[in-house]
Amino acid sequence: MHVNILLGCFNLLPVPPLDGSKIIGGFLPDDKYFKWMSWESKAGMVLMIVLLIGVFTGRSIIFMIIGPPMEFIRTILLG
Repeated sequence: MHVNILLGCFNLLPVPPLDGSKIIGGFLPDDKYFKWMSWESKAGMVLMIVLLIGVFTGRSIIFMIIGPPMEFIRTILLG
């Protein structure tokens, strides 16, 4: 269950390869949406680099961002 919550929170990050960017894009006007999605290939590489930095240094930037919402959701679901 913990892994599912982690993956769900990670997938909601508003970075263009992830689903959170599509949610943000739904609130943007068309011209802004296409500009937002033009960053998709570059943002994917940046996301991969950030993930690798976390693996090599032991301090995950991504987990610092999604950790609190993940713990909140886990507390609500599991008590």
